[in-house]
Amino acid sequence: MAPSALDSTLPELTGSLAVDLSGARLIDSVPALIWVTDASGMVTLLNRRWYEFTGHSAPADLKDEWLESLHPDDRAPTRQYFEEATSRRAEYYVEYRLRRHDGEYLWCRAAGAPQFDAAGDYLGHVGWCMDIDLIKRSEVEIAELQERFALAIEGAADAIFDWNHIGTPQETIWFAPRLAEILDYDAGEIPLDRPAIAQRLHPADKNVRQLAIESNFSQDRYDAEYRIKNKHGDYKWLRSKGVVIRDEAGRARRMCGSVRDVDEQKRAELAIATLHDKFESAIRGAQAGLWEWDLKNRQAWLSPSCRQLLGYAPDEAFNGGLDFIDVHLHPDDRARVKAAIAAHMRDAEPYDCEYRMRLRDGSYRWFRGRGSATRDTIGRAIRLSGSVIDIHERRLAEIALREEKEKAEVTLASIGDAVISTDAANRVQFINGAAERLLGISPVTAVGKPISEIVTLLVEETGARLEDPVVTCLERNSVVRSQLPSLLRTATGDEYAIEYSASPLRREPDELLGGVLVLKDVTRERNLAREISYHATHDSLTELVNRREFEQRMRRTIDSAQDEQGQHALCFLDLDQFKVINDTCGHVAGDELLREIASILKRHTRQRDTIARLGGDEFGLLMEHCNIEHARRVAETLRQALVQHRFTWEGRRYSIGVSIGVAAIDANSGTVDAVLRQADTACYAAKDAGRNRVHVYEPSDRDMLRRHDEMEWVARINEGFEADHFQLFFQRIEALGPQRETYVELLVRYVNGDMCLAPRHFIPAAERYGLATRLDTWVIERFGHWYATHQAATKGIGWFAINLSGLSLGDPEFKDALIARFDKGTLPADRMCFEITETEAIRNLGTATAFFNTLKTYGCRVALDDFGSGMSSFAYLRELPVDFIKIDGNFVRDCGSDAIAHAMVKSINEIGQVMGKRTIAEWAESTTVVERLRSLGTDYVQGYAIHRPAPLGECGC
Repeated sequence: MAPSALDSTLPELTGSLAVDLSGARLIDSVPALIWVTDASGMVTLLNRRWYEFTGHSAPADLKDEWLESLHPDDRAPTRQYFEEATSRRAEYYVEYRLRRHDGEYLWCRAAGAPQFDAAGDYLGHVGWCMDIDLIKRSEVEIAELQERFALAIEGAADAIFDWNHIGTPQETIWFAPRLAEILDYDAGEIPLDRPAIAQRLHPADKNVRQLAIESNFSQDRYDAEYRIKNKHGDYKWLRSKGVVIRDEAGRARRMCGSVRDVDEQKRAELAIATLHDKFESAIRGAQAGLWEWDLKNRQAWLSPSCRQLLGYAPDEAFNGGLDFIDVHLHPDDRARVKAAIAAHMRDAEPYDCEYRMRLRDGSYRWFRGRGSATRDTIGRAIRLSGSVIDIHERRLAEIALREEKEKAEVTLASIGDAVISTDAANRVQFINGAAERLLGISPVTAVGKPISEIVTLLVEETGARLEDPVVTCLERNSVVRSQLPSLLRTATGDEYAIEYSASPLRREPDELLGGVLVLKDVTRERNLAREISYHATHDSLTELVNRREFEQRMRRTIDSAQDEQGQHALCFLDLDQFKVINDTCGHVAGDELLREIASILKRHTRQRDTIARLGGDEFGLLMEHCNIEHARRVAETLRQALVQHRFTWEGRRYSIGVSIGVAAIDANSGTVDAVLRQADTACYAAKDAGRNRVHVYEPSDRDMLRRHDEMEWVARINEGFEADHFQLFFQRIEALGPQRETYVELLVRYVNGDMCLAPRHFIPAAERYGLATRLDTWVIERFGHWYATHQAATKGIGWFAINLSGLSLGDPEFKDALIARFDKGTLPADRMCFEITETEAIRNLGTATAFFNTLKTYGCRVALDDFGSGMSSFAYLRELPVDFIKIDGNFVRDCGSDAIAHAMVKSINEIGQVMGKRTIAEWAESTTVVERLRSLGTDYVQGYAIHRPAPLGECGC
């Protein structure tokens, strides 16, 4: 080994030590390691630096042989140097590794010399050591670096350049041939000088490169990326790096560096940067953070973003130890999270957990944590790393969704409709309790099966199987509802009337998840609807078609006759003597008789014919495709069958008859009402002819025309009520005696424009068709309103007379309404007189007597109108509680010129006065008649000779 500059001090040092080594301890201040041995090799002296360097505490630590402290590889060479120096009595230099007390070896450079006495005997050695461990290691590293640099230069992918004499006329730039290879040229194919390189720069990068060079001159380092066109005309990314060398004046005179092909890297970096931007955006958007737990050191690290998620500033201190779980996790989540972490560390189960963490402000928020453990060589988890994202809004939405789902499931379980959901392949996913009960199948059995296996739908009318509505709704992507009455057939063969709807289930407008089928059991409703429909079109007593349905069928028949020129017929049947049986035996017997009659009518008519109960004891028969002559024969057959029938009740037998009117239905027929009126008119003609007959309607028949007129009046009467065509008139009744009393009879007129018609025009129709009571009610109500505002003007009038129909006598509602007016005082009972014809009174003797007695209790007067039309009435006169007898006007009008009429008036007047009744002579149309009546002793007189009827508004004026 070559001696160093320090080695020249060895003779001087050893010489001085040889002179005085046991004297002053100056050697302790020497930075070298000083040692001295005797002739036997034992160390006799070491300075303090030796102990500091080796770590030994005493010479004894070196044992007897100090060479043992050297590295085994260095002992033999050192001993050889030592022995040769002794034999030559010369100095020696050697480098070796010296062991420290802790066993570490350090490089030293030692110099020594043998010592002899004057006699030349060997005394020992003296020497020193310098610490060169750092130098030796540097030399090794430098050698390795030099070797690596040579290899790197030889196989480098970079092109070296040397730019010399910058800014001077001698400026040159040299590029290694590798640059040509980078640009896909062969060696020497292009000039590798600065102009050639500058010419190939991308236009957008020329200024960038120039700025990078200028910046390099000021910062001593050059680093730039730019694009250069290669042999094929494509631009490649290169990166140049260089270092500036300056002269004594600080001017940049030289730059050395390299050029690297970074095209793939640059393109990858651009792609990575794009991905990184997306990743950063995703991280920010997902509100994510990173964390790591060092299980060995029991420390937790949270990234700044993770701290921010918890409401802390990135540099703000907070408890981040392993007790983080106990401090920050919601109490309800701690055990679950700890169990998940333990399972991951113990069994490598995936750690993926959702929990609530307490934020800085004390509130809790939902997060999702994922992590993975780093394990040592024996599989123990030593570190747990992962991420956490904020899922609070999603979790709240899931909780709300779960609550809504639970509510929906509870609702579906509680509703009565069957609900079945399927997936996109039409397999059952869910059925509610109602579906389970309706189908007779459990959810375990149903789920997973095609819905067609558990739901069979049929057309109710034909029994044909319906297409699967769920399949249809999925194909159409729209709601499908039942259109026809449908049936559900279950696996047990039971059938239920149902209504269904099938709806597609979507996540997005174009993404179908499946379908939902809702089945509503409408068996009860449909049966009820059938029953309601039946009752709406049939009579509940006889189960025959009712009037409304009968008229509907008539309307269709009339339309058919007009369209097809066909012939049909209508029969109107009105029972004779039914009222006698009903009143004698009671309504129960009457109902039974009606049912038997319905059965007889069904037996003697075609199945296609329609039989209806039109009301009370009236029936209708509609015969389609039947001429009028055949209809007459059928009607005669029915009449005979009913006449021959004997009705038995409580041991007694009764017979009945029927009056039948027949009308044709053809192309000339009018409306339903018109045809009904024709048949009704014919029926009444049969009654007028003696009852229990069949009469065919003929338009030329005089009776028919009269009946027809009456029917026309029915419509006009109804219109009169609606349009207020009825008005009240009055006519005075004056006493012929000395008291000169004045009374008033209220009369009703039909007024329409210039037309003013007396009651004889419309009263017969009103009585025949049941409108008389309504007309009587109208007269009483209208008079009550007038009297309330004109009471003071009527003081000179004794009483007001109002005519009543025989129908009103037996109407309990009419009677109750009249009495209610008396009780409320809206009608002056003590000034009222009610008139009824003799014929109606005798026809309804019991009812009339009871009604009159009721009126008398309120102070009303009663008059018997048109008396004398039948002499049999005298037999009943004593039983009727009447105050006045109004002598029939037909007798009064002619009593001045006809002896018989005079005798009739005289007789009636005398009999009435004998019985205590006062008499009123009506139709007194001349003064001669008035005087004749006065001479006969008649109490009151009424007629045109006394007063012509006038509007009620003029009464009392």
